[in-house]
Amino acid sequence: MTNSEHHGFNACLTDYLRVVFCKCPRCANRAVIHAESRYAIPWRPSNVRFTCPSCAFHHGWPVPTWKSDFANFVFANSREPYFGYTIWAVGQIGHNVLAILNHQHADDLSAFVILQDRPRPQNSKWSMVNRLPKWVLLGKNREKVIGLISELRALLP
Repeated sequence: MTNSEHHGFNACLTDYLRVVFCKCPRCANRAVIHAESRYAIPWRPSNVRFTCPSCAFHHGWPVPTWKSDFANFVFANSREPYFGYTIWAVGQIGHNVLAILNHQHADDLSAFVILQDRPRPQNSKWSMVNRLPKWVLLGKNREKVIGLISELRALLP
């Protein structure tokens, strides 16, 4: 496997924060957050905008009602780190929560989980796959996790 074939395994979690689908706080339909950052690490968001195509609600970032915390971001709380809105594609296996931010996140996560012999990411500390909860990586959960990722991906536009 070449490096280009498993680029997603080396992706920083912050790479997926450039496009985040979430629930609109006004109409509860699917909305999107677009963000930029010159670097993945350190993640310094700029030009962040929230837009809901259903009700036209939109705003920029930061907002005074939410303290963003990218360093401690975890999917299990089902909240995106910019505004604190609920991530759109969230599901559970038992008591375990999985949230998908966008298509690339779903694709990379699925490609990694399906492998029996998983490569070690080059960016070990901040890689998306090294920040996954243990239950996602357990072989006994592989089929359930792949199924859940597929269900969540279907919720994305």
